[in-house]
Amino acid sequence: MSRLQKMLEKSASVQGTNEIDPSTVQSSDTPKTGVGMMAQLAYARAKIQELEAAAVASMEVPIANIVPNPWQPRKVFDSEEIQKLADSINELGLIQPVIVRSVPIGNTFTLDERSVGNANTSAADEKSVPNRNTFQLIAGERRWRACQQLGLTDIKALIVSVSDEDMAMMALAENIARQDLTAYEISKAIIAVQGQFKTAKHLAESVGVNRSELYRYLAFADLPDFVISDLEVTPGILGRAAAMDVMSQIKKHGEAAVSILCTLWPRVKSGDLDQGKIAGLIEAAVTKGDKVTTERDIKKLFVSGQQAGSITRDSSNLTVKIRTVALTPEKEVELRAFVEKMFS
Repeated sequence: MSRLQKMLEKSASVQGTNEIDPSTVQSSDTPKTGVGMMAQLAYARAKIQELEAAAVASMEVPIANIVPNPWQPRKVFDSEEIQKLADSINELGLIQPVIVRSVPIGNTFTLDERSVGNANTSAADEKSVPNRNTFQLIAGERRWRACQQLGLTDIKALIVSVSDEDMAMMALAENIARQDLTAYEISKAIIAVQGQFKTAKHLAESVGVNRSELYRYLAFADLPDFVISDLEVTPGILGRAAAMDVMSQIKKHGEAAVSILCTLWPRVKSGDLDQGKIAGLIEAAVTKGDKVTTERDIKKLFVSGQQAGSITRDSSNLTVKIRTVALTPEKEVELRAFVEKMFS
C-alpha cells in the first residue's frame, strides 16, 4: 500500500468543518490543534480524487487556454524533472489528464501575473487572454508544462466545478506538506492564499495548524525588508517562533527595535547568534540600555607554535575549543575536573 493510500485511509473518517453539526460541539477555552499538515495533504488529494470521480469524461482543451492556479505558491519547477516528464509523455502519451475549472474571461490572468484577474482588463492584456473558454489548473501543472515544452497545442483535461476557497486550500495543502520546506517558505504559501478565507480559524483549519501556530507563520509578513531579503536567499535562518518573538518586540518598541535588530542580524546570518535569543537582546537593549555586541572577541591558543584551540566571547556565550590532538588523556581529565570545580 502506497504512502498516499495509507494517509487517505487514516483521514477517511475525518469530517470537514461543513459536515459537523454545531449542536454537537462542546465549547472550551482550550485552544484546538489543527489536524496536521500531512492530514491536510491527504484531504486535499482525496478532494482531487473526488473531483476526478465526479467529472465528466475528459476532453481535449487548448493548452494556450489554460493558466495556473492563482493560489499556487510554488513558482519554480525543476527543468530537468519537467524534461523527464515531457520525454515520458512523448513516448507513452499523457496517461492522466489534468484537472481544470472553467472561468469567465474577465476573471482570468496571464501566467506572469499569478493573481486573480480583474474585470477591467486592458486592451493589451486581452491579447494574452484566449477568446474561447479559459481554464484554471486545479491539478497537473507539471504535466501541463511538459506538454507545453513538447509544443503540443491540446491537452487531455477533466473540467470540474470548484470554489475559490477549495482551489486555495488544495494548492496550499499540497505545497506546505513537503518536508523540505522551511517555516518562511510555508509562511509565503499561507500569506498568498490568506485573502480567500473568511477568518483566521478557517485558514488555520486548511493549513492543519492551530491559530497560535498560524500567527507565527503570518509574523514573517511584517518583518523588515532587510530580513526578508536574506530569507529569500537563505530561508532557513529564522524559524516561526523567533519571527513571532521579533515582531512582538518591533510592535512594542517600534524603530528602536528595528535598529537593534539591524545590528544583531549579521550575527544571526553567520550563525554566531542563536535566533531564540534575538528578542531578549532587543528587549534588554531598549529597556535596560544594554550594549549590543556586534564583534566577537577571539583569542587563539597555541602550543609549541601550533594552534591548539581558541576562546571566543560574544554577548551571549564564552566558547572554549581545544583540539583533541593537543590534549593528552591526563590533561583532558585535569581540564574536565577544573571546569566541573568552577561550576560546582
